[in-house]
Amino acid sequence: AITELSGGSPGYEWSLDGVLFEPLGALPLQLPPFLAGQYTLVVADQNDCETSIDFLVPTATELELNAGDDQTITAGESVQLNATANFVPVTVLWEGGDDLSCLNCLDPLASPPTTTTYTITAIDADGCAASDELTIEVEKERSVFIPNGFSPNGDGENDIFAIFAGPEVVRIRSFLIFSRWGEPVFQVYNFPPNDLNFGWDGRYRNQEMDPAVFTYFAELEFADGSVALYEGDVTLVR
Repeated sequence: AITELSGGSPGYEWSLDGVLFEPLGALPLQLPPFLAGQYTLVVADQNDCETSIDFLVPTATELELNAGDDQTITAGESVQLNATANFVPVTVLWEGGDDLSCLNCLDPLASPPTTTTYTITAIDADGCAASDELTIEVEKERSVFIPNGFSPNGDGENDIFAIFAGPEVVRIRSFLIFSRWGEPVFQVYNFPPNDLNFGWDGRYRNQEMDPAVFTYFAELEFADGSVALYEGDVTLVR
């Protein structure tokens, strides 16, 4: 912009690089946008006396925002995101899922129950925005181990019949054990996997059961919200 002009005789004109002079009206005069490069601004009065000034319009830096690489996790796991930018964002917004630990930071923790694509938008101090996205693929691997035998003899090894699972299992809704005549001998509800406190010690009504084959039913809930029923036999040995 031309904000101030002194000297010469009124009736000024201006031009870029001395080509195609135009009348210079009231100040300040807002010059049009320029492409990157070197320019010469020339101002002439009514007597064709000229003054000039050189100025450089630098190449604008393109905003770059990188959400990070696509990743693959197992259901129930979390992953740390870490977006990077070549500018200082004043506003950050993640979209795509409500499982992020924060929506307005560059490095939220993501815990998607299913495969999810996240989009991040960042805005700089001039109001310019950049966006990027990444996808976290969630594999529905179901790592569940239910032993087919146990020996509750107090030796500290394999004394408890329990359910073991990976992080994709968030809860065991029910765990029921029956004798071969269909009599319920053990039942427990709504507990985490891998906890021996919720396993069966081979007792019924505070009495040790004789060696036998028992039937179990277990209802497991997974991180993606699905539920699966596991059933089978377990042998009690002493």
